[in-house]
Amino acid sequence: MTSVPSDVDAQARRRAALTLGVSNGACYAALDQALAQAAVQGGTVVDLGCGRGGLWEVLGPRFDRYIGVDLVRHEGFPAALEWHQHDLQQPGVPVADASCDVAITCETIPCVENPRLLVRELARIVRPGGWVAVSCPNVEALFSLLMLAARRQHRKFQDEAADFMITPLLAVDLRRALEAAGMVDVRAYYTLLGKVPFLNRFYPRWLAARFPRALSDNFGMLARRPA
Repeated sequence: MTSVPSDVDAQARRRAALTLGVSNGACYAALDQALAQAAVQGGTVVDLGCGRGGLWEVLGPRFDRYIGVDLVRHEGFPAALEWHQHDLQQPGVPVADASCDVAITCETIPCVENPRLLVRELARIVRPGGWVAVSCPNVEALFSLLMLAARRQHRKFQDEAADFMITPLLAVDLRRALEAAGMVDVRAYYTLLGKVPFLNRFYPRWLAARFPRALSDNFGMLARRPA
């Protein structure tokens, strides 16, 4: 059962419950690969919007310490891991300035009203020379653009998800937010997992690798805080 502090309002509780505290495994894998390609390993990882802590199952072999931060402590979050309660709609994440090696928010940024505030918090807590990673649904994917043309709504931001999927972001939006927060070496990565429009099947990985922006359902940005 999800643990909800008494000061969390009803709307926030509902939003947290709807997320289920998990992300697509392809998002975790793509992030892990992007970090590996940038030779990022060791030290402390802080995961804002950690949910059940599933990201640590992927990153754990290459890093030393994990800190999860979320509005509620979801069922299944490992008791042995450090966890802090915080509303990511607000500043003041309870992690010290420049105290971690990697600061991540995986598929959480579309659930907040002020994405730039969340990016600034990531930039604040990561040490000079450390890395920030942000991932979200790819509204520039072919399927999402077709849904936008047909229904005037992006695929992952339909009416049924409107209680928690509230802020669609283009790749340029995310890049600008990271650069405005002082990040450098900003680079995009893609999951290479994309659903074929209106069919219950996915593109072959080789094809998605050739057209990653068009054929990936999710993407992320990796960036470095200057030393």
